[in-house]
Amino acid sequence: MCIAKPDFGIIGGFELVLDRLVEVLEGAGHEVTWTGVDVPALGQRSVGVDVPDDVWRNAAEYFRYM
Repeated sequence: MCIAKPDFGIIGGFELVLDRLVEVLEGAGHEVTWTGVDVPALGQRSVGVDVPDDVWRNAAEYFRYM
């Protein structure tokens, strides 16, 4: 089992839910591997394309989750 998620360097509610999910999966005998994506390190790139400044400013969250 692999869990992949964007990593913004903070721990909040979603991370706590995932921690619990890992407990349940491992308790059921699954091996769990985490794969994080360091979102801030991506800069203004989305799906391998540099996003122009004006477009980025209008929808930064959208592009970060792409």
